[in-house]
Amino acid sequence: MAEKLNETLGVKLCEHQLRQLRGVAEAAGTTPSELVRHLIEKHLEAERERYRSLHSIFADGA
Repeated sequence: MAEKLNETLGVKLCEHQLRQLRGVAEAAGTTPSELVRHLIEKHLEAERERYRSLHSIFADGA
């Protein structure tokens, strides 16, 4: 079951960035919103992995 999307994030882009975002989303067969959600999730997953790596190094315990 997909998570309900009920929160909104406002992002300001210049015209050039918005035009590129729309073009990349269209080329990928998705919407700009879906593309941005995908990019955010990809970044968050990288941060979670970085945290896991650091936690294994710095965690207390023997």
